[in-house]
Amino acid sequence: MMKFGHQSIINGFGLIMLISCLQLTAIALRSEPPKALLTSQEIRDDLQFLQQQLVEHSSFAAIAPQRLALISERAQRLAELSALPVKRTDFAMQLHKVLAPLDDIASDISDVDSAAKLPIHLQYNENGWQVLNNDSTPIDNEHPFITHIDGVPIARWIDAWQLFLAPSQQSQPDQQAKLLHHISLLRKEIGIMPSDHVRITLRDLQQHIRQLNVSLQYAAQTALAPLPKSESYFDAVRGQFSLHDLSKLPQNSQLQKALSQSLLTPLTIIDLRNAYGHGDQLLTWLAQHYRDQSLAPSVNATSALYAIARYRRAPNQRSDYLSPLQFIAYDNLSHDEQLQLTRASQQIHTQFDARFSQWHARKWPHSEAKLAIGRAMFSPATLTKPSVTESTLSPYQTYSQPMPQYKPAWPTGLTSATSQLGQLVLLIGPDCRQQCQWIAHFAQQWSSTLLIGKPTRGSFDRYYLITLPNSNIKVSISSSVIYDMFGQRLSGLATYPDILTNIDDFLWRNSIISLIHLHASKDSSE
Repeated sequence: MMKFGHQSIINGFGLIMLISCLQLTAIALRSEPPKALLTSQEIRDDLQFLQQQLVEHSSFAAIAPQRLALISERAQRLAELSALPVKRTDFAMQLHKVLAPLDDIASDISDVDSAAKLPIHLQYNENGWQVLNNDSTPIDNEHPFITHIDGVPIARWIDAWQLFLAPSQQSQPDQQAKLLHHISLLRKEIGIMPSDHVRITLRDLQQHIRQLNVSLQYAAQTALAPLPKSESYFDAVRGQFSLHDLSKLPQNSQLQKALSQSLLTPLTIIDLRNAYGHGDQLLTWLAQHYRDQSLAPSVNATSALYAIARYRRAPNQRSDYLSPLQFIAYDNLSHDEQLQLTRASQQIHTQFDARFSQWHARKWPHSEAKLAIGRAMFSPATLTKPSVTESTLSPYQTYSQPMPQYKPAWPTGLTSATSQLGQLVLLIGPDCRQQCQWIAHFAQQWSSTLLIGKPTRGSFDRYYLITLPNSNIKVSISSSVIYDMFGQRLSGLATYPDILTNIDDFLWRNSIISLIHLHASKDSSE
C-alpha cells in the first residue's frame, strides 16, 4: 500500500498548479482574429476608452486641453454615424480624423486599410499635382497633371484629406498624397458611390485635357507605415552607408572602421530613412567631424545640456522612464546643470498639471563631445529670431560670433569652405526616429552637410501604446514632451531636408550627386 507523505502532497499540488498554468498560458496565446465588423456599441465603447487613455497618458492633450474638446466632438459625431456595423479597417481610418486635432504627428494607428486603393501616386510641384505610376514614372507624359477624380475637382478631394491630417501636416503634399490611396474611404467622405474603377481627368500645361478610367487595386495592407529594416549596409570604398538600428553601431567594428575611412572620400552618404534606436555614438561621431568648428561655443561648465523633457506619470511607470532616451532626472544633475535646466524651463510658457514628472535633461555623454553641438545647438525656431543677447543664453556659454544663419547651397564642385573634410549627405524621411531624429535636427545646421529626402515626423519622444478593447486597433501617442534650451518645443517638430525628393527606393551615388548639382544650380540662379 502506497503511503503519501508531506513532501508527496506538496509535489502533487505543485504538479497540478504547473499543468493549470500551462493550460492557462495556452488559452491566452490562442488569440482569435479581430472582428471584421464592429457594432455601434462596440465603436462607442472603443471611442470612450480612447478618450480616457488620452486624458491619462497623452502629453499633447495635457499641454493643450482644448484639443481634447475637438477630439470629443469628432468622436461623438463618428459614434452617431455608426448606426450600422462598420468595417474594422474603416474604423481605423476614421480614427485618424478623430485624433487629428491632437496634432501628435509622431503617433500612429495600426490596421489602417481600405477595400480598394488607387494604383497611382500624386506628386506636387509648382504646376500642380502630377500623376505617377507605382514605378514613379508619369502615367501620361503628354498630360501629366490631374484636375478631377470621379468628376470632382482635386481641390475638393484635398479638403476631404485635410480632415484626416494633423494641423502641422496639412501643408505637406507628401502626407496629403498618401491618403489618396484609400479612395474607397474618401469616396464615402465626399458622397460618391463605390466602384471598381475611378475616372481621372488629366491636363497638360496648355490646359488640354484627357480622361482615363483606372481599375482599383485590392491588396491587403495591415499598417500605414512599413516596418523598419533591421540590417545595415555599407560600401567603404564609395563612402555610402544605409543604417537602421543605431543602438547596434558600437557592436559593428567593421562599420565603425568604414565610417572613419569615409572621411577621406569627397562625399559620404548615410541613408537614415529607416534608422531608429537610442545609441548616441553616431551623433557624437558626426558632430565631432562635420560641425562648424569656428562657431562652436565656449563651454565652461562641467557638462553641456541641450534638451529638457517631462513625461506623463502613470502607476506602472518607473521613475527612470526617460532614461532610454538618455535623459537624466533633475535630482541627479549637478548644481550647475540644475541651474541651466531651471533657466531653460522658465522660458517655457506651457501649463503643466500635477501628472507630469519632474524635469529631465539630455547632455553630451563625454567632456570631449560637449563642443560638438556647434551652431546646430540652435533650433530652427530659434534661428528665425533677429538676434541673441547674452541674457538669452546660459550663463555658462559665450559666443564670439553672431548667431549663425542657414547654410548656403554647396557649389557644383562639391566643396565646402568651412570644412577640410569631404561633404556629408544624410538621407532622411518620416521613418527617421528616435536617435536618428536628433541627428537630423543637429545636422540641419552644419554647413558641410546636406539633408535629402522627405520631412521627418519629429519623433523625439517616448510613446504609450493603447489597444482598443473591441477592435484591437493599436494607437500610439506621445507620452513625453521635449524642449530645447531656449524653451522651443522639439516634440513633433519636423526636420525638413535641404533637397526634397519623393524617391523611397535605394538612391545610387550618381543619382545623389545629380540632385546636389541640380540643387546648387537652382540656388545660384535665384
